Amino acid sequence: MIDEVMITAVNESSASDSDIYSTVSDLKPSEELYSYAERVVIGFICLFVCIFGSVGNTLVIIAVLLSRKLQTPPNAFVVSLATADLLTSLFLIWNVVALLSPEDWPLPNAKWLCTLAGFINVMGIGVSLFCLAAISLNRYILITKPYKTYQRVYSPVKIGLMVILIWIYHFGILLTLSLNRYISFGYDQKYHECSDFEHNDSKIRGLIVTLAKGINLFLVLAIVIFSYAFVFRHVRRHFKRKRRRELNNMQASSSGIAGEPSRHPQQAWYVTENSTQGDSTSLPEASGQPNRRRENTYDRKDLEVTKNLFIIVAVFFLCFMPYCTLLFFPGSGDFLRLYGVVLIYSNSSINPVIYACRHPHFKVVFRAMIQCQYQNIPEPTGILKRLYTRRLNPQQ
Repeated sequence: MIDEVMITAVNESSASDSDIYSTVSDLKPSEELYSYAERVVIGFICLFVCIFGSVGNTLVIIAVLLSRKLQTPPNAFVVSLATADLLTSLFLIWNVVALLSPEDWPLPNAKWLCTLAGFINVMGIGVSLFCLAAISLNRYILITKPYKTYQRVYSPVKIGLMVILIWIYHFGILLTLSLNRYISFGYDQKYHECSDFEHNDSKIRGLIVTLAKGINLFLVLAIVIFSYAFVFRHVRRHFKRKRRRELNNMQASSSGIAGEPSRHPQQAWYVTENSTQGDSTSLPEASGQPNRRRENTYDRKDLEVTKNLFIIVAVFFLCFMPYCTLLFFPGSGDFLRLYGVVLIYSNSSINPVIYACRHPHFKVVFRAMIQCQYQNIPEPTGILKRLYTRRLNPQQ
């Protein structure tokens, strides 16, 4: 009899405990992390990014289509980056819908929209990472290697294959992880967003997903740091040699000995270490200067473009690193996670501003497009010529 009473008490106690846990689990984590007012603010920030990112990245793509001056090997990766940012910006509108919803996903019959938005947003960030790595590697080969090597590596066919492989790789990785239920895409109740979330039923699955993300990020970081570190070292050595030559010329001229004839400042100011090999093949136009006298000789705009592309890479990682840092604090960093994600999304609208303000070629084309002065676009493509001809002669 006593045993029966004790068993009954234990069962009642366990039942009451289970009721408590079910009540706690039924609480929506998002209500604990963010108030509705905070989600409204974040939602309007995402809406701002959605509008300006869509307009800005569309201008980048159209600018490359209208001007041959912008149709260079590095700009192929810039267009791929702009396409990824454009898709991220367009589908970010569904994150705005999720954030502004008071409770659950407001479109129960269209949950696939949130699933698709989560997939596109995650893939867009991954493609952006690898495009930035490809841009960094492109500048490294252009600045530090013979131009014949650059031409061989970055032929039009190979550039197209590189861009296609970047997209196929990320699409395949995400699709594989999703089909094998390592991750899922859709509405995340904890953060009120359309994103990816891992399944907690297996620690091994979570470890695999973490390793996949970590390897990709480490690979991109290694390529970017390696590329720009060697470019910086190469350019610094050049300036040291240049100062040494100028000093020798000054000493020679002061002693009455004819020095080396000076070059035109816009023709051959930058000579790589390999320029002493004796190659004298003229270079095709790669950065806007029509004449190149020697192989491995670059003008000022080559380095200016490299510097501006480095700024784009640096800004991306400045936007990306706060979120990566929060991953090391899974408990205490939960509240700040959504802000980190929004910072990553905001990068989609920053890149076009950098092009418009600093890139020596993009800002000229942007100005002509915004002012509707298409005749001022340098080196217009056949598409622009036909459009401009039809505008002047509507009857044709």
